[in-house]
Amino acid sequence: MALFIRLFLFSFPFLFLNSPEISNTKIIQQNIRQQNNNWKKITTKQNISFLFPNNAEVKKNVAYKMPSIIYKTKDMICVYGVVCSDFSNLKEVFYHENIDNMYKILKEASIKEAKAQFISERTIKENDLKIQEIKYTLMNNGYEMTYIKRFIFRAPYIYQISIGARTRNTEYLNNRGMIFFNSIRFFEKSEIKTAINDTLKIKKE
Repeated sequence: MALFIRLFLFSFPFLFLNSPEISNTKIIQQNIRQQNNNWKKITTKQNISFLFPNNAEVKKNVAYKMPSIIYKTKDMICVYGVVCSDFSNLKEVFYHENIDNMYKILKEASIKEAKAQFISERTIKENDLKIQEIKYTLMNNGYEMTYIKRFIFRAPYIYQISIGARTRNTEYLNNRGMIFFNSIRFFEKSEIKTAINDTLKIKKE
């Protein structure tokens, strides 16, 4: 299990510590109103699609021969991230008896390694998927940041999906998080071409 901890610490927890720079309040409000109407559908080859407020920055990490594709972006207030880690070579991770242990390891890694303060956790059941969500805070450049992070186990991928903002912007964080998390859709490998074509149609419209 130590291997898993190192893998996921390498892949994700430190990617979204920096919050967007905030300066002119009037400009921010104008940009937020514009961004509310400009969510972009991101369709991936990792059998998941979701909405981002801006274009995605994509990065690939490989640890212990297991690749992780990282999608991230930000708006004027929040940072967003989706990590898709391919466990095709370790399918036993998805055995029912192993998922709970894996979640505990990932949660502990996210909290302890980032020196964060744990706030809460909950289990979400949706379409036969067991989704675990945690909320935590950490200090960054003198500001307290709040993060909401979900772990989704859907073979052959483990998905880590996060949104974060300065704690003083919690209401905005929760509102954006609702749109972000509710936009998540899964599809099978055979459906990838159709899903990508649907995304291209949306962009053209």
